[in-house]
Amino acid sequence: MKTVHEPWPSDKIFYSAEPHSIGIKEREFIDNIKREVVKISNYQTNLVINITWFDAWDPKITDPIQEWVLTFGRPEHIKVWICGSVDGTDWFTHVPLYKWFNENGYKLEFVGFGPDHWYSWIPAWLASNNKHIPEQEYYLNSDFKNVYLCYNRKPRENRIELVNKLISNNLLDYGWVTFDRGHFPEVDKRTGETDQDKHTSDLRWSRPEDLMSCGDLNVWRDCYSVVVTETEWSDPWQLSEKTWKPILGLRPFLLNSHSGVTKVLSKLGLYTPADLFENVNLNGSIASVVTQLTVLSLKPKEELYALWLKQLPMLKYNRQRILEIEAQDPNLILNWCQARPKPHSVPVAS
Repeated sequence: MKTVHEPWPSDKIFYSAEPHSIGIKEREFIDNIKREVVKISNYQTNLVINITWFDAWDPKITDPIQEWVLTFGRPEHIKVWICGSVDGTDWFTHVPLYKWFNENGYKLEFVGFGPDHWYSWIPAWLASNNKHIPEQEYYLNSDFKNVYLCYNRKPRENRIELVNKLISNNLLDYGWVTFDRGHFPEVDKRTGETDQDKHTSDLRWSRPEDLMSCGDLNVWRDCYSVVVTETEWSDPWQLSEKTWKPILGLRPFLLNSHSGVTKVLSKLGLYTPADLFENVNLNGSIASVVTQLTVLSLKPKEELYALWLKQLPMLKYNRQRILEIEAQDPNLILNWCQARPKPHSVPVAS
């Protein structure tokens, strides 16, 4: 008989932004994994570890797990499933517990944001919460104001560096940029007081948290492109809602992220920044973002609007992929495959 275990009770799964029900989605994710593991695993015992908010550096937490594993059997009897659907999982490959599992011969597989069974409930969640908005509501205004949109909330290192580069390269005036108040006076002056009516109970940062929409659509329609600053610059597998928003909202986008994020998008059958701008150097680096924005900022607005119309078939294709993902069975997670060839008939923007 196969068994599945978790190292803590279900009431330990939570999320601070309670209106968004991420904790509920994560609980569903773990429960679905457990059901699938029972069906497909050839191991007698399976250990499912949800590493969101899991302090893998604390021996008080990891030592009991090691003792449990040693008690339940040898490596050929136990399989370990490392799961993450909110935050990334790359960090876990650097902790002592991961090394211990490998050195002792235990089989590990990652589920969610990882290399083995990539899966995310975020695109379906975003799509289902915005089905009531007609596609045309996201269309770019022909007389739009900004070359790019770049939302930032938590002041992570990659975001600080990006905004510094935008300022030093004289690109701030071409975009709509937000940031936690007190870091960039230039940004505070432009956008520091906007969206203050959208705060939840999480007031740790001056910017409100918006996980389920593309924000103020009046602003969205006035921005030709979106610069995505992903959560973890070092994680090759994590795609947060930040990347899915321009895909839902019909915008060409640039990534400030690990280059692996682009590979995940390609595997899912989506057009990436390199496709949308016909620029193979768009690898997620800040330098590549700044270079592309500089090129775009030199173009007349009429030329950029014409470029958006040329990109629109690809943008609509990407949006349709989210809707297709939303229609999939949410109970099927392991070996989740959404990839399909992109249509060659769609022209590439130049």
